[in-house]
Amino acid sequence: MNLVQKLGERIRFIRKEQGLSQEVLAERAGLHTNYLGAVERGEKTSRWRA
Repeated sequence: MNLVQKLGERIRFIRKEQGLSQEVLAERAGLHTNYLGAVERGEKTSRWRA
């Protein structure tokens, strides 16, 4: 498992621990639900670069 996958799993864990759906978290974060799902699956990383 790579770092991107671990990050996605952690985001999913915290989201579920907080009782949030992907839809609610995506709305609060200003993301599309499809994008958030891909992040949680470890398929995508952040759109923003530091």
